[in-house]
Amino acid sequence: DSVAAKGDIRQLTLDLVNGNPMMLLGGEPESPSSSVGIVPFTSKEPTYVDASTDGPNPRNGQEILLVDEVDVFFGPGFYGMTHNQVAQLYSPCIEALLRKIWMSREESPTFTQVEAWEEYEAVVEKFADWTFLVEKEVREMCADVDKFNVPAYEVDSLNGRIGYSTKDAVDWELTYGYRTTFAYIHEMEKGVLKRTKPADLQSALSLRISCGQFSYARISPDRILGVSGTLSALDETEKAIVREFGVDTYSFMPSVYKKSKFSFHLDDGGIIIEKHKTDYFKTIADKIQSVIAKGGSALVFFETDGQLMEFKRSSFWRSFRHGNVLASTANKENRSFIIKKAATSKQVTIATAAFGRGTDFFCKDEKLENAGGMLVIQAFFSAEKSEEIQIQGRTARQGKKGSFMMVLLESDLTTSFGVLAGECDDKSGDGKALYEFLDERREKVHTRKLSEVDKKVKEASERDEESHKYLDALLANDKDTAKACLETIYKKFKKGKELTFCRMVCLSDATGSMEKMWETTRTYITEMLRRIDDVGEGQFEMMWIAYRDYGDGEKVIEKSSWTKDPKVLVDFVSKITCHGGYSGFGRDHREAVEWALRAVNEEHKTKPVTRALLIGDCPPHWESRGQMLPGRRVMKTDYITESNELKRKKVPVFTFRLEKESEVTKTFGKISSITGGESIYLDLTEDAAEKLIDGVCLTALGGIGGNALRAEYKARKWE
Repeated sequence: DSVAAKGDIRQLTLDLVNGNPMMLLGGEPESPSSSVGIVPFTSKEPTYVDASTDGPNPRNGQEILLVDEVDVFFGPGFYGMTHNQVAQLYSPCIEALLRKIWMSREESPTFTQVEAWEEYEAVVEKFADWTFLVEKEVREMCADVDKFNVPAYEVDSLNGRIGYSTKDAVDWELTYGYRTTFAYIHEMEKGVLKRTKPADLQSALSLRISCGQFSYARISPDRILGVSGTLSALDETEKAIVREFGVDTYSFMPSVYKKSKFSFHLDDGGIIIEKHKTDYFKTIADKIQSVIAKGGSALVFFETDGQLMEFKRSSFWRSFRHGNVLASTANKENRSFIIKKAATSKQVTIATAAFGRGTDFFCKDEKLENAGGMLVIQAFFSAEKSEEIQIQGRTARQGKKGSFMMVLLESDLTTSFGVLAGECDDKSGDGKALYEFLDERREKVHTRKLSEVDKKVKEASERDEESHKYLDALLANDKDTAKACLETIYKKFKKGKELTFCRMVCLSDATGSMEKMWETTRTYITEMLRRIDDVGEGQFEMMWIAYRDYGDGEKVIEKSSWTKDPKVLVDFVSKITCHGGYSGFGRDHREAVEWALRAVNEEHKTKPVTRALLIGDCPPHWESRGQMLPGRRVMKTDYITESNELKRKKVPVFTFRLEKESEVTKTFGKISSITGGESIYLDLTEDAAEKLIDGVCLTALGGIGGNALRAEYKARKWE
């Protein structure tokens, strides 16, 4: 690309930090717009290349950008992002420091602790002129060491490498900073990576210098040519972005296969929304059975691997003895076989959304064509219309017959688009009206994402400008300026908030009086997690616990899994029914708060909890451990005991009381006072949603980054 043509910024950075001469090809340094070839430094005499002449990489013609799938290139997932350059600095002292941090991971080492180690001092001594760089990177090492397996990685023991699943394949070049570094150390300790090449091992055990961030939005080729099957799905905001690149001519080409035989009958069951997951899975299975009974085939798209595997594990999938599964983990040979087989009579295939774009499920089976072709079921509503169009295009290909429908889960619509429970009920008999309603909700979400892209483009442009200044200084062999530019890049764009990973438990009263609070939670939990993730840079996971009273038996406590996936929490919250609130002998206006606090202490035994949030409108039981409750139930614990135990474990509890009643105020305040949290009255009679969102977000962000992060949250204009 144009940046690489100017010079190898990574090798030049290593030469700069190591104090090596920076060897340029092409003689005198050129201006930023010139083409200068660079080769890594060696002890040999430099070779000079005239970049204006024909050669292996000629630069004397026009630069043309070819774009496949215009909606992707100019969409939120690409436009506004940067092409990041990382130079991997290896030294035995750096490897020793990384291994020491890894060995100390159980103690979650902080930078303050690490800078006192002799291993850290050895690195600083070797790179004495680059302490700003070393400090920033070591802080990231400390932040990443206990998250080495997030996200989950794949191991290729034969070739001695680690990779990550991306869409329909494993990317062996992809890394997640020092998480990947520590993953290599972990697998080497297990003896799995015995064949890793020494050069690859050194790359893995290196200090990662961020030396350039070049904006995709600032690409300026002489010509842009692009193709897309979803051009008509671009909205006005996206078209405006395309025009910024000087693209103002569009050509729509008709199909060479005459009239399409694709069918999507909105007014004949084309969209089905189910309220419960069992009904959702059953409807999908019934639609599959119906089409294969006639000799057709079915292809079902789920949004994620997790949702696909959940259906695969259900009893409904087991009824299809020869069903095929296209998950991202499927190897290349199996994927190819399943794709070729999918569009044949009586075949059933389930796949993730990644296979809905560009995968050719072409029908060559005459029996299938005579049976009406392949039915594509989309089991989720796409956040972008272009994706939906692409998935529709997996059937009725090249003039063949095919049909399409959607089977959706209501809680998924709540999570992704803020659709309230029951909001679609009055439109269930009018498929066209239902689709238009969902499309409008999608458009609002998409518009918000694009508005966020504008901000990212501006930030990316700043990074791009500073990165070019740095590269130009390197090319000019101006070491002082280059060092100052790199320090600016680190100070401005690698500020590195002082973040701590937060594991927070939300304890919510789930008795009858709390129905409104749970409805609000169900609707807005996705927004809560989005804000925490945005400000807190993903440094959290959460467990939600519903508590009642002892008369509710096994339902006194219900727990979600640990997660930061909104779909998981929405699924849990949607299953909670607010009821009870008694000790087995009638109403007593007290709940098993102490049992909820005990649940936090139990979770802490497995893996440390950093803070808890308690929301309720009734106080805990006043009896002490060992005393008898009415109904001859012996108290196994009490809220004072559990609060003191949480204090010992340094787990603050932030209480949100929904009642001003004196006993609630007193006991909730006592819990917070003992544990080191805060007690706040939460009035949900007005602006309930925003107050609840703020309460959860500020509590979590306080655990991640303290008052600085809470202030950043408050300064944001949330929509």
